[in-house]
Amino acid sequence: MVRITNDFAEFLRDCDSATPTTTAKLLLRLHEDSVSDDGIKDSSDRVCFMNKSITEVGKLSYATQRRIEHYSWDNDEASDLSNERRFKAKVGKTLRKIFTEDYLKDFYEGFSSNFNEDVEKFVGLLKGESFDEENFSYRSYINKSYNYSETDCMAQDGEGTLGDSCMRHNECTDEDFMGIYDDTETPCTLLVYTDDGGYISGRALIWYIDGSKYMDRIYQSHDGIEDKFKAYARSKGIIYKEYQSYRHKDTWIGINGVHLKRALAFEVCNFDDYSNFPYIDTFSYGFDFEGTSYLTNCKKYAYDNFGVKKFKSFDSTGGCYSTMRGVDTINVGWNYDENEFSICFDGDWYEMNEESTSQSEFFKRLYLEHGDTYYISRLVQDMEDDINHSFYRIDGYLYHSSEVAICGYSRDYYPKGEGSIMYGDRVCRAKYFIIDYEGETRYRSDCSNFIDLNGDFQFCYHGTVVRDIFGVRRLKEDCFKLEGYSDAKYIAKSNVQMIKLMRKQSKLAEGLNETSNAKRFESNIPKDLYI
Repeated sequence: MVRITNDFAEFLRDCDSATPTTTAKLLLRLHEDSVSDDGIKDSSDRVCFMNKSITEVGKLSYATQRRIEHYSWDNDEASDLSNERRFKAKVGKTLRKIFTEDYLKDFYEGFSSNFNEDVEKFVGLLKGESFDEENFSYRSYINKSYNYSETDCMAQDGEGTLGDSCMRHNECTDEDFMGIYDDTETPCTLLVYTDDGGYISGRALIWYIDGSKYMDRIYQSHDGIEDKFKAYARSKGIIYKEYQSYRHKDTWIGINGVHLKRALAFEVCNFDDYSNFPYIDTFSYGFDFEGTSYLTNCKKYAYDNFGVKKFKSFDSTGGCYSTMRGVDTINVGWNYDENEFSICFDGDWYEMNEESTSQSEFFKRLYLEHGDTYYISRLVQDMEDDINHSFYRIDGYLYHSSEVAICGYSRDYYPKGEGSIMYGDRVCRAKYFIIDYEGETRYRSDCSNFIDLNGDFQFCYHGTVVRDIFGVRRLKEDCFKLEGYSDAKYIAKSNVQMIKLMRKQSKLAEGLNETSNAKRFESNIPKDLYI
């Protein structure tokens, strides 16, 4: 019985040639009957006539030997993709149905592949392969095509990234936010995927840069469209974004699935000719050089190649842009002689001043030599002792990595000069610890403070602290509880005389109260005034 149909095997060969995956190689081996018997699960219900599903994109469709026998299918019926009684299953689940776990583990490790990641990559190819090229077209009228009215019903209902695009509104298209794309001096066009009614289900800008074509972020109204764009890009030799987001700007997938990290800058229309601008996902930074306007996806690249420090950042949904400037910085090294001068664009820098450098010998020297002419930025690397930044800012002061330690208890950084102690087998920040009244070293936050019977300030780890009638914090065991109060009232045992006097006064008060109660109804007018 045929395991895999011939047309699916041809698809697998094309996939393996264009974008190699271990999953495609494994299925081709199955088709060629090159899998050892101990790699196949012993099952009477073997998978037959495997192909890609036409009803559930991204899944595999197959018949089983038991189902073929049950329905008495011939080969044509068993391999018919429109046969609703065929199974549709996820790729990973199908592979685990056919192959033993040990065989899968050894096969994928043999190609240095992760099973889940490789299967996901293959599913992407499986989804994208089913696109109809006639649904794709290029549009030169880009601004108009961004309007929500041009999109399919799902996007108009707010579905997908296409339905959530910030540039789809009437305000954006009416005020020509995307006008720079339509300008003939800007080297781009818009690739769209339309449904049967001609409405856009997906779109992506195509940039023509240095003889290559780059597919920008893909916007889709529903799952599966993104994969069609990627498949189209692979079939046309177009480089496309690895991650469909604003954040990732310089990582691409090139020909044959090669991963690229590529910064670019290219000429576009004159920015001064426009008053409104789009939100740009990838080539988000604009600059002017020798009278010509450029876009780039990397400010550092533009600085290195053109010497520019000032950029327009097209990250606004309101048609405007913000201005960004690079600042001259000192990259603080692990040693003083490793400090390097550079320019920083992404805001990861700190100011130096006399106050912030006053606690560090390293930064006192740096400030003495350079003053506030430069900002400072720090290096980061993996180090065994957890001190992995070249400098730290602690309580508003700058300290070099050689001047700090990490507290073994709290795991935060502190200046070595402040003092350390051993707490068990860990070096810790001294100010975090105290000696309690029992003579034990304790973490300050785990203790309560109180005034002992001698009037001295103390800490306790064990015991309850209360406030006496004067509001002083006391150990409960150092106090007497006063009776006759609705709320608990305490008085320190050291106030013995006060306690005795209060008890005597309480007894005297009882007698006075009795006298008062007895006489309150009697007249106090002298009898000689009686008539």
